[in-house]
Amino acid sequence: TPAYQVLPLSEADGLDEAIQSHSPDMVLLDVHMPGIDGIEACRSVRSHRDLRLLPLIFLTGSKKDADFLRAFDAGATRWLTKPITRTALLAAVAEETRYL
Repeated sequence: TPAYQVLPLSEADGLDEAIQSHSPDMVLLDVHMPGIDGIEACRSVRSHRDLRLLPLIFLTGSKKDADFLRAFDAGATRWLTKPITRTALLAAVAEETRYL
């Protein structure tokens, strides 16, 4: 199993700055987050031309079709619904980072 470095953020408000300073290979988001929600955070990341290919994976308990559609409209790469097994998460991460 590959090892990953993780930079957890308690809210999405500082996500753009964290991405610029740490250059992550991917971002994991939830729809429901303190401050701005994950969908707005996703939209903000995608507004930066140099981040258009950055994988943005939603790990969420939301089962609402409207949230799913809004997330992909905002630029989500993948949607995983909780509960998520370790195996499913690692497989999604590996697939999204395969060409990096």
